[in-house]
Amino acid sequence: MQSRLTEPQREAVEHFEGPLLVLAGPGSGKTRVITHRIARLIERGVSPRRMLALTFTNKAAEEMQHRVEALVPGSRVWVSTFHRFCARLLREYAELVGLNGNFTIFDTDDQRGVIKRALSDLNLDSTQYAPAKINAAISRMKNELITPDVVETALREQSAMDFKTVVTARVYPEYQKRLSQSNAVDFDDLLLHVVSLLQGNPELRSELDQQYRFILVDEYQDTNKAQYEIIRALAHDVPNLCVTGDPDQSIYGWRGARIDNILRFESDYPDAQVVRLEENFRSTQSILRVADSLIEHNIHRKAKRLHTGNESGDDVKLHRFWTGKDEAEEIASQIRRDIEAGVWEWSDVAIFYRVNWLSREIELALGRNRVPYQVAAGLAFYERAEVKDMLTYLRTIENPADRAAALRIINNPPRGIGKSTLVKLTRFADKHELTLLEAAEHAKEIPELSAGPAKALLGFAELMRGLRGKATGPVADLLRAVLSETSYGDDWRESDDEQEQQRLGNVIELINAAQQFDEHAGEGRSLQAFLETTSLVSDTDFVEESSGKVTLMTLHAAKGLEFPVVYIVGVEQNLIPHERAMNEQDDFRKTQMALEEERRLLFVGMTRAMKQLHLTSTVERYSFGRPLRTVRSQFETEIECEEIDHTVRGPVKSGQWSGRKPDPLMEEDSQDVPGNDWQDFDFGAAAPTKGPGVFFESADTEPSDDSNAVTADSKKTPDPVALKSKLTTGAALLRSQAESEESPAMFAVGDAVRHPRYGLGEVIEVGRMMKRQTVIVRFDQDDRTETFVADKCPLTPVGLR
Repeated sequence: MQSRLTEPQREAVEHFEGPLLVLAGPGSGKTRVITHRIARLIERGVSPRRMLALTFTNKAAEEMQHRVEALVPGSRVWVSTFHRFCARLLREYAELVGLNGNFTIFDTDDQRGVIKRALSDLNLDSTQYAPAKINAAISRMKNELITPDVVETALREQSAMDFKTVVTARVYPEYQKRLSQSNAVDFDDLLLHVVSLLQGNPELRSELDQQYRFILVDEYQDTNKAQYEIIRALAHDVPNLCVTGDPDQSIYGWRGARIDNILRFESDYPDAQVVRLEENFRSTQSILRVADSLIEHNIHRKAKRLHTGNESGDDVKLHRFWTGKDEAEEIASQIRRDIEAGVWEWSDVAIFYRVNWLSREIELALGRNRVPYQVAAGLAFYERAEVKDMLTYLRTIENPADRAAALRIINNPPRGIGKSTLVKLTRFADKHELTLLEAAEHAKEIPELSAGPAKALLGFAELMRGLRGKATGPVADLLRAVLSETSYGDDWRESDDEQEQQRLGNVIELINAAQQFDEHAGEGRSLQAFLETTSLVSDTDFVEESSGKVTLMTLHAAKGLEFPVVYIVGVEQNLIPHERAMNEQDDFRKTQMALEEERRLLFVGMTRAMKQLHLTSTVERYSFGRPLRTVRSQFETEIECEEIDHTVRGPVKSGQWSGRKPDPLMEEDSQDVPGNDWQDFDFGAAAPTKGPGVFFESADTEPSDDSNAVTADSKKTPDPVALKSKLTTGAALLRSQAESEESPAMFAVGDAVRHPRYGLGEVIEVGRMMKRQTVIVRFDQDDRTETFVADKCPLTPVGLR
């Protein structure tokens, strides 16, 4: 079993009792170590029921489970995500935290809906205080174990809060109260409630500590405070705790992950053994040297040196284009040329970016070049309106107290239950402390409710009562009953409309998913378990690495994946590193930590590449509807090794540009400020010499000899304070000019657009508000319409419909 393990891997597998830290670099086989370690523990007589393996994504958990099963058939080790583990624990001990075991897990839309209603009850305007931002702030507080009572105390005792913090502090307790009334939790509650459970019940904590004698945690660098406390509580008495991770791949600080958790592991567990996995089995030597050269600039890390037995491979390509359009066109053309030459398959190629809007030009160029592609983390299957509607019926059947669910389906499809009826129903339910379904059963007792709406409410209550009677059978049969008895989607069956047929197909696919769940869940089959499975799906679970298409995704979404060919676009200051990382004007430590996370993010993207890595940037890029000169990323200047191949491409011909002759790659010649006068740019006629391992290519012809090659100026890491000052000043200037001038029209009626949440849509109306273009878009998936400010929204054009 261990014949294929390296010596460090074998050392980690053979470690038996006590704490163990496995520092695993990218592509170093950490999943193999975890699974072989589990198998070795079983071989030594440890019962699978005494082991618990935790990771972060369903995809990683399933892969780990399959590998363990292949090594030890029938072992039935519990491999789970943190949230799934906490959900299961919470259902068993729900009453200890004031819940019923059939609680609902609210998704993001549900959470924001509750926040909107809380804002309304507090007489606060949801258009002024964005529910999404309040939701994010509440999430951060929960990850830091800050409860509503702590917030209420702070609100009473502290006077030095800004108004937005005060608003969030007022909404948070109201939001949590509404969750409790619906017998519901959000994703963060799954962790927060379990921390409360373990800290408030010492006997239960000790019992679970004894039950899980061996705990393995993957991606430990991504744990937040709540997850850290859960692990500490379960590995307190018997610290047979093995954690694997890499501080250099900690990229989720923005959602609460704490790199200190892995950096201080040896302080938390002084007897810990440390094993370093530094041999990479994924990438070429060139890619690893370049990635190592970058990450060495971080201070908060555990030193290690990546190496590989793989070939040296191609140099890492650093491309500088004139515009974003040139960048996208060349990438698309190069991909197509490589495919036609038989070098790669479509699915071998991935394009990463720091922010979603950078995909617009790329998608258009891929379309023009007939390159098939998929955008990862688009509108996920379980977020589609018709799928959510069907699942909401199941949620209401399982948990009648779920008010958000009942409100979504009570008049869907239409039953003659209007808004005024719902107001009266809700008021009656609140007065008598009833669920909406219970209140509907008493519709004739509701004051001022006429006979028609009362009859409709009674009919809905009877429908749901009948469906609840069928909830103990297979989930697929229950879904078929819901579809039949509610008449949901009846109009779609006879329609020739492609979109309506697609919606019907999605509902049928949901029934297929339920059928597979019924067949494979075994003794664990229940409506509750099925709903939990659909609630805890993540975006990365939908990434198809062998889709026959080029994959587009953000750098964050790329974590844990690998592709033979990787393009990382927009390697420019204020993109990577992101502008937000430079915003802590008066706190150098925060700026340093933010910059280090941005550096780690680029490192993660680079180490996804197996054979070829391309980093691209532009001299100008459109922002706020106007072309801006960009600044080369400071990370590019930090990479100092021979395995870098610089190329400059752009529509520049001899004599086209006049004036001074700066090198467009140097920071001092590019400012992040608006302007249309490009006459001071000239690639110039430098002496025909060639630097060691570095050359620049003309935009128009491939160099046939050294006449097209020039020597690059020596790269120097810029002074961070001076660079930061210059950049933030430029960004401030950009914002002030953009706010004072009328923004240009970015969209027209009839434009096809994509939204990261709502999917494809069409611009049906344009207007202006406060000098900015506004657009109304009708989206395909659920025919919904939404209004956006054009230069502030994540809409991207996708070509002609």
